[in-house]
Amino acid sequence: ISSQDENAADFTVSASIPTTMGTNGTGGTIVESNCFLLGSGLSGDSAEAVDLFIQYCTQADTMQEYMTEIGLAFPAHEDTASIELSPILEGAAEGIDYVIFQPLISSTSSVQVELATMVLNYVVNGMSADEAIDSYITEAEYYINQ
Repeated sequence: ISSQDENAADFTVSASIPTTMGTNGTGGTIVESNCFLLGSGLSGDSAEAVDLFIQYCTQADTMQEYMTEIGLAFPAHEDTASIELSPILEGAAEGIDYVIFQPLISSTSSVQVELATMVLNYVVNGMSADEAIDSYITEAEYYINQ
């Protein structure tokens, strides 16, 4: 978003899901992850090349610009913990403590968008928690049942 408008942090709001919501009131949520798809059964030079590639891609120096300017990402492991978050994510940063694992399944992306909409409806648009949840369930069920 910053690449499209350098002032995006001035008018963009983020917030973590209140711990009374999400995963039966535990505050649990999912965060989309970008994953590498790699071949199995690699050995020798191929295995070493993949290992070096992943090490390069996940080191703090490589990830800094991506995580603050391009991908708006949270640190994924200790080596990236020192990376400064994008100002756009500052409001949602505490929610990282409640992230739960979910396999990356492409058909869930619409449901994830509706989850983000639910949070915005509650945090920004003034909907009550019950109204936001009910709206999310209605919209998510539409996509789940397609």
